[in-house]
Amino acid sequence: MGEGGKLGIVATVTVIEENDAALIRTAQNDVARAKGMAAVAAESKITRQALYKALGPNGNMTLETLLGVLRAMGVRLSVSG
Repeated sequence: MGEGGKLGIVATVTVIEENDAALIRTAQNDVARAKGMAAVAAESKITRQALYKALGPNGNMTLETLLGVLRAMGVRLSVSG
Protein backbone atom coordinates (compact mmCIF):
# COMPACT_ATOMS: atom_id res chain seq x y z
CA MET A 1 0.00 0.00 0.00
CA GLY A 2 1.36 3.41 -0.91
CA GLU A 3 1.94 6.33 1.43
CA GLY A 4 -1.54 7.70 0.70
CA GLY A 5 -3.10 4.47 1.95
CA LYS A 6 -1.11 4.63 5.19
CA LEU A 7 -2.23 8.21 5.74
CA GLY A 8 -5.82 7.17 5.11
CA ILE A 9 -5.61 4.47 7.76
CA VAL A 10 -4.20 6.95 10.27
CA ALA A 11 -7.05 9.31 9.41
CA THR A 12 -9.58 6.52 9.92
CA VAL A 13 -8.18 5.67 13.33
CA THR A 14 -8.25 9.33 14.33
CA VAL A 15 -11.83 9.71 13.10
CA ILE A 16 -12.95 6.62 15.03
CA GLU A 17 -11.88 8.40 18.21
CA GLU A 18 -14.51 11.06 17.45
CA ASN A 19 -17.39 8.53 17.79
CA ASP A 20 -19.18 9.97 14.74
CA ALA A 21 -20.59 7.20 12.53
CA ALA A 22 -20.83 9.42 9.42
CA LEU A 23 -17.19 10.52 9.75
CA ILE A 24 -16.04 6.94 10.30
CA ARG A 25 -17.99 5.75 7.26
CA THR A 26 -16.58 8.57 5.10
CA ALA A 27 -13.02 7.87 6.22
CA GLN A 28 -13.43 4.16 5.52
CA ASN A 29 -14.85 5.00 2.10
CA ASP A 30 -11.80 7.15 1.33
CA VAL A 31 -9.38 4.40 2.39
CA ALA A 32 -11.33 1.71 0.51
CA ARG A 33 -11.28 3.80 -2.67
CA ALA A 34 -7.53 4.40 -2.27
CA LYS A 35 -6.91 0.67 -1.84
CA GLY A 36 -9.45 -0.31 -4.49
CA MET A 37 -13.08 -1.12 -3.76
CA ALA A 38 -12.92 -4.49 -5.53
CA ALA A 39 -9.90 -5.57 -3.45
CA VAL A 40 -11.46 -4.41 -0.17
CA ALA A 41 -14.75 -6.11 -1.03
CA ALA A 42 -13.00 -9.39 -1.87
CA GLU A 43 -10.91 -9.30 1.32
CA SER A 44 -14.03 -8.38 3.34
CA LYS A 45 -15.92 -11.30 1.79
CA ILE A 46 -18.79 -9.10 0.59
CA THR A 47 -19.83 -7.97 -2.87
CA ARG A 48 -18.52 -4.74 -4.25
CA GLN A 49 -22.09 -3.45 -4.49
CA ALA A 50 -22.67 -4.22 -0.79
CA LEU A 51 -19.43 -2.40 0.08
CA TYR A 52 -20.51 0.71 -1.86
CA LYS A 53 -23.87 0.61 -0.08
CA ALA A 54 -22.31 0.10 3.38
CA LEU A 55 -19.84 2.96 2.90
CA GLY A 56 -22.31 5.27 1.16
CA PRO A 57 -23.96 8.33 2.75
CA ASN A 58 -26.85 6.26 4.13
CA GLY A 59 -24.79 3.18 4.91
CA ASN A 60 -25.38 1.34 8.16
CA MET A 61 -23.07 -1.64 8.08
CA THR A 62 -23.29 -4.63 10.35
CA LEU A 63 -20.55 -5.38 12.85
CA GLU A 64 -19.49 -8.30 10.67
CA THR A 65 -19.08 -5.99 7.66
CA LEU A 66 -17.27 -3.36 9.72
CA LEU A 67 -14.78 -5.92 11.02
CA GLY A 68 -14.25 -7.34 7.53
CA VAL A 69 -13.61 -3.91 6.03
CA LEU A 70 -11.23 -2.95 8.84
CA ARG A 71 -9.37 -6.27 8.43
CA ALA A 72 -9.07 -5.66 4.67
CA MET A 73 -7.57 -2.25 5.46
CA GLY A 74 -5.09 -3.76 7.89
CA VAL A 75 -6.75 -2.15 10.92
CA ARG A 76 -7.74 -3.99 14.08
CA LEU A 77 -10.56 -2.72 16.25
CA SER A 78 -10.04 -2.64 20.00
CA VAL A 79 -12.36 -1.26 22.63
CA SER A 80 -11.37 0.15 25.98
CA GLY A 81 -13.30 1.67 28.80
